[in-house]
Amino acid sequence: MADYKTIRGFKIRSVGSDPTVDLGQLWYNTASNTVKYDAVSAGAWATGGSLITGREAPSNAGSSSTATLCFGGNDESTPHTNDLAVNEQYNGTAWTELADMTKARGWAAGAGSVTAAWCAGGQEGTRVKLDNMEEWNGTSWAESNALNTGRAFAASAGTSTAGLVTAGQYTGGPGAGSSLTEAWNGTCWAEVNDLIVATENGRGDGVQTAAYIAGGGNTNDKNEQYNGTSWAEAADLNEGRSSMGASGTTTLGLIFGGSPQQASTEQFNGSSWTEIADLSTARTVLTGSGTAAPNSLAAGGYQADYIYGDWTEEWDGAPAAVKTVTTS
Repeated sequence: MADYKTIRGFKIRSVGSDPTVDLGQLWYNTASNTVKYDAVSAGAWATGGSLITGREAPSNAGSSSTATLCFGGNDESTPHTNDLAVNEQYNGTAWTELADMTKARGWAAGAGSVTAAWCAGGQEGTRVKLDNMEEWNGTSWAESNALNTGRAFAASAGTSTAGLVTAGQYTGGPGAGSSLTEAWNGTCWAEVNDLIVATENGRGDGVQTAAYIAGGGNTNDKNEQYNGTSWAEAADLNEGRSSMGASGTTTLGLIFGGSPQQASTEQFNGSSWTEIADLSTARTVLTGSGTAAPNSLAAGGYQADYIYGDWTEEWDGAPAAVKTVTTS
């Protein structure tokens, strides 16, 4: 019978006690004489409180399904072009309208928390790409230093003092993807190393020194990770898509929905993507926030025939845990 090394090409390490949980590990515990691994139990989406203003292409900031901002976007009064400045906060039960942004826009980048966030770039109308940036202090928005290159349809990650914006469109229409990446230090933006593959409408999350971007463009399946200095290719998505929601980290990421319009969700464990529970409502051009496990939030979005949704769904995923390999 073939052993594990012959099948996989490496040995299982032996340890006297279980290591710190790190998804994807497999080991032999000499104390219990068992083979063990790290895994995340299946999660599920549940319907949450509806947005006050249904919209597509909003931006977000927040760390969980109980503390999230949703700002900007487009509503159905003029399809795909009626820009919003509306800002709402979710507390785990309901949305509350807060002070509007200083500039209405859709398709912008955003990150941070409910008390310290930023919104950068975006699109005004059908073609105007913005470099405008504003910051949120928990009470109001104020203009701040602009992006070096204005753009829409970008991906973002980070905090109010250490942010990242990458990819997007800085000119023209669909297909004009970019590889440009800029880092925010709390005061100004600086260009850093480009993506390997230029794209638009990809989505990702994480922090400035450990971020990811997946999908985008013509529903590609690419996934790249940023280590604070440069981008590197990582495992591809199972299903190419763009304009989806995203949350989490480079070792526990979550993407959901997207174009072509769908409800499917994939989870990344640092090595590969796995298809898991679907959204209750299929949609595209939504926003997402949170830590992936145990919780994330999906808000807003668009369906065919100009349906702009107020849908909110909360992800309830079990945290990583040690499992024992069995023969049954």
